[in-house]
Amino acid sequence: MLSSCSRQSEETEPKDTRDICFVSESYSFSNADRIDCVSRSDEDYYIVTSSVDYTSDRNTYAAFKLSSDGLSEILETEDDRAVYAMTDHNKIILVTVSGIRVYDIESGDIFDSELINEINSDSGYNASGIYLDSRSQGFAMYRNGTLYLTDDEFNIISEYTVEEDASPRKNDFFLEREGNEYILAGIGSSTTYYQLDKDDGSLTIVMDLTEIDNAGLSYISDDYMIGDDNSIQRIDIGTGALQTCVYGDRILLEPAFKDDCEEQIYAFDDEHYAISRTYYDCPPELLIVEADATLDLSNREEIVLSGDRVSDDMILQYAIYLYNRSQNEYYITTKDYDIVGSTIEEMTVSRLEMITDFINNDTPDMFFGNSMDYNYMGDAGLCVDLSDYLTDENYSELQPCIRSTVMNGDGSNYQFYTGYSLQGFYGRGIDFPDNDISISDIRETDSSDRSVFGYIYAYELLQSAVCFDPDNIPDTDDLETMINYFNEEGIAYGEQIDGFYTEEDLYNGNIMLMNNLFLGNFRDFRIANSNCDGGLVFVGYPSVDGSLHVADPYGMVAVSSSSSHVDQCIDFIRILMSDEVQRRVVYQGYYPVTADILNEYLDYMQSPDMIPEGMAYYITLADQCRDLYGVESEDVSASEIESYREMIESVDTVALYDWGAFGIVQEEMSLTNKPTEDIAESLYSRLSLYAAENYT
Repeated sequence: MLSSCSRQSEETEPKDTRDICFVSESYSFSNADRIDCVSRSDEDYYIVTSSVDYTSDRNTYAAFKLSSDGLSEILETEDDRAVYAMTDHNKIILVTVSGIRVYDIESGDIFDSELINEINSDSGYNASGIYLDSRSQGFAMYRNGTLYLTDDEFNIISEYTVEEDASPRKNDFFLEREGNEYILAGIGSSTTYYQLDKDDGSLTIVMDLTEIDNAGLSYISDDYMIGDDNSIQRIDIGTGALQTCVYGDRILLEPAFKDDCEEQIYAFDDEHYAISRTYYDCPPELLIVEADATLDLSNREEIVLSGDRVSDDMILQYAIYLYNRSQNEYYITTKDYDIVGSTIEEMTVSRLEMITDFINNDTPDMFFGNSMDYNYMGDAGLCVDLSDYLTDENYSELQPCIRSTVMNGDGSNYQFYTGYSLQGFYGRGIDFPDNDISISDIRETDSSDRSVFGYIYAYELLQSAVCFDPDNIPDTDDLETMINYFNEEGIAYGEQIDGFYTEEDLYNGNIMLMNNLFLGNFRDFRIANSNCDGGLVFVGYPSVDGSLHVADPYGMVAVSSSSSHVDQCIDFIRILMSDEVQRRVVYQGYYPVTADILNEYLDYMQSPDMIPEGMAYYITLADQCRDLYGVESEDVSASEIESYREMIESVDTVALYDWGAFGIVQEEMSLTNKPTEDIAESLYSRLSLYAAENYT
């Protein structure tokens, strides 16, 4: 985490903010690649962004002012690539590859500081060797072991030799408190405070934060630290005492758009903070975090959502944030369980421990994850029937295929998922004009000169047949048919078919079916579809009576029948169906469950000019769909859109991860010396008993 580059403010008496809650507001900068700096002055915020030109050493810089009137651009310029940018309320300072350049925002004047020429050494100019920070009046700069204090025009007032051990933190190293001046030295999160004696130029250590760092606190800026629980604390440099300014559980903080972001936290005072987020493939965003005296999270009723790695689901976290901001009576919190293990047995035990805790000790209001059979739990009275609460209008928002996978034959509905990917095998249209095939169809396929499957284990098809539809286990004859096929092909447990294949082998016809293709966005599908003779076909998992087209659910939830907040849980599920959340599903590379957002996404991919301002990531996705290697036309055709739609709307089964059933299949298929008929009978007997004990 990096820190504030704001002008040092006048000393103010810190407020006790321990009982104050904080809320964030987000702002996106669609034409920028990153946010370089944020400062605060007179209740307004100033932001510098940059757009990178990778073909030259020049970037485009823009400055924005955020006030009560909103966000407005106040400057845009092209300049040399900057190693560092900073701003106060009326200046932008760029430390570029050619020198220090200052832009006066109010007058529009630009001047190059002569400071570099004055201090240049024989070694020449090196922008990356300059550390620059603001003072209450002027600036502080460190270069090659020397500290320079300047006025507002970068005229040198004084200079001091800095010991090697006190080499300052880059670009956030100078602090003024109670009339004293300090240099902050350190690497990474480790920080040491040296007090500067202007009379003799000496530096004295007044605080070493090593012990604080080891206690789970990380440096933000000046005298602010952040804890593992997101609490923010301020250090009294004189005494070493810590004052908590923000408690982590009292912030309504919008989660990151994607997990591959670089965050910088800016602390301006005890009640005002900012977080900039720079992403790899989408515009940066800024969160302004301020105290809100009208917000009280402590008196809200708690709603608990628990399951396997809840905190890893960024879309779910965003939906929780939206819910907690949408009203002031309830607050959703989460509890993480981590289903782990190196073997199926260990994962099964981990799963059972979680379920046991749910039943005996800590039943949540909502369950999370797809490691439990919510239909079975619903029939047993453990889950709420959502159809008693969701309206026909709510269900009509879902894609028909999704509606059919969450609704049971009797009209009950015990589970809901936020998005999905496809699980199963893909083939070429020339080989599979129909996406519904059986094991018998494959056995009759003419494949003498090539492999049918690429990258598969024998038990994988069996697992799909018995684990994703445990109420309809194939009988012994069907199981024997499948096992015989594997034996005829020489496929045994643990033997990968004919080595490792890539997508190119599928495209070239070296193999007929391949799984492990993740086609979350239209760009990936377009590449694969254009490279397959006859187009790309999602076959799914061939089974005895035909294919299972499996949806691998993302963000699956169910409501506990013991919850006293069922109505509120239903409101949360409606938020999962909202346009805001479903768009994030698309942005994360999954398929949305609502028809409107699927249609919106495909319309925008075909016609980018329709994308409204403010939906910058749609523009990114649309740009990625064009001018691709192996795709002849930049234009997206209606037939491509229709093929994509048919693929993702073909799902008829939801994946359920039951490692107990997986383990039975693996154990039986590993008995290579056992007669096929005996394996089939044993499989059927064991799986039927397992299903009876766990699913009926």
